Amino acid sequence: MFASDTQIIIITPITKMVGIIKRLADDPLEKQEPPVFDEVELQMKGQNQMKTVELQKTIFRIGNLLQCSFGQLGAMIIKEQLSSGDGNLDIMIPGIKVTVVFMVVRINNFVDYSDCLKAHITEFLNKIVSIMHRSADRWGG
Repeated sequence: MFASDTQIIIITPITKMVGIIKRLADDPLEKQEPPVFDEVELQMKGQNQMKTVELQKTIFRIGNLLQCSFGQLGAMIIKEQLSSGDGNLDIMIPGIKVTVVFMVVRINNFVDYSDCLKAHITEFLNKIVSIMHRSADRWGG
């Protein structure tokens, strides 16, 4: 009974959490699948199980926030930090010099476009951004 409870309450959730962190370290930009839980079954198992589930969800959310906030260049930093394995976060690692281009686009009558296109507004915006990126690449910024 004790071994079974230990497996269910401690070992399995920690293994899942370590897996999330390892996948994030291997490829920081890979879209992670959110952990899936049967809420009714969890409530029957008790409060201890709920705590580990919340911890798993939190680790998943932190990983998503890192992915959103750091982007491609930050992915290298995330990978280095998580792959080091020593558990320390070294925020003073030397940086690299990069050249960036900032673009700003104003779309006149955007509200009218979004009202007409509704769910397809994202496709419209992605096409505009794609044209901008291709132009920046083609003309060297």
